[in-house]
Amino acid sequence: MSIQAYTVCVSVPPMVRMELYNLWALSTWKNISEEDATHVEIVVVQNQFRLYESLESLLRRPKYFMGQRSYFPFSAALKLSLIGGYFALDEAVVRELIGKKLIGKTRRDLDDISEHTFVPLASCRRQFDNLCIVLRRIEGSPTDLYRLIQRKFLLPEPLVRSYVGAIFLNHHQIDVNQHESVQEIPFDVILDCAHAFIEHWSVDRVSLAFDSAIAHDVRELKAALGHHQSSWAECLLLGLSDNDLHTKVAMRSVHIQPLVKNILQIGGGLVQSREIRDLLVDVIEMIAVPLLRNFGVDSNEIPHFFKGVSSMIDLVPQLQQTNPRARKSFQTYIEGLQRCACTMVSDINPQ
Repeated sequence: MSIQAYTVCVSVPPMVRMELYNLWALSTWKNISEEDATHVEIVVVQNQFRLYESLESLLRRPKYFMGQRSYFPFSAALKLSLIGGYFALDEAVVRELIGKKLIGKTRRDLDDISEHTFVPLASCRRQFDNLCIVLRRIEGSPTDLYRLIQRKFLLPEPLVRSYVGAIFLNHHQIDVNQHESVQEIPFDVILDCAHAFIEHWSVDRVSLAFDSAIAHDVRELKAALGHHQSSWAECLLLGLSDNDLHTKVAMRSVHIQPLVKNILQIGGGLVQSREIRDLLVDVIEMIAVPLLRNFGVDSNEIPHFFKGVSSMIDLVPQLQQTNPRARKSFQTYIEGLQRCACTMVSDINPQ
């Protein structure tokens, strides 16, 4: 009976301390003072940071990292936490990046963003690089952006939505910083509006491109409704099911026609780069502010108001005969506009 010799190696997976990992990922560890350092095991911190640096090349390739079991035999749950922490985004940094081309020159100028946002330069660079990585993997893809990013990068849903919203806003160069009215809107609200635009106005409701059919149909509707302007107020009021809102709007019916014109104008411009660039500003100044200032509506009444607006297509039955999709396009457009306006109103000063 022969006896074979085997060499058995038993290893313990390296310990990951998530509080230190988050400091490393955000590059805020450099701000720890010497007084604070006396309360931290310096050797442990150094070892942990060496571990994270050795992981970085793998973290940039999440699917490969998840399948890697030899050198870093972490649990699947821990790996997902590490990936999510590495790809985390800071709202202030992302907001500053929107409107800028994600190219080498922008990366070299990140020290200005770091200074303005008080986020360490290394963290700004990591977020910039991660946005570029994600963008390269999805650019030109006709599939669902949300599923594509989640499948390729294994990120948690809230982070996936942050990437999709930021990439969409940047793709269309939508103003989120320059105009005073949009500066007052928190970035999470702006991202919610971006998702409203994607999920209601984009091709297949999941892509970067606006659906040109919606803009075309709204322009047709605008031309058809132009012959019935005297009936706009009456039709909108008939569509209001909320009695209190009906009273508010009826008392200020003189403002209905300008607001409806604004609604139709924004929808008809969804294929024009210049109009899209000012989309958020237009929704604020042409829709949300007039709703608050002229009609005194609140966020609970806005859906009822837009339901009345959507009923105005009944004024032009001949359009629905020549263009069967007109009603659906207008309804989809109104739903997206309503969702964005509802999200914004609590952060807008109508004065």
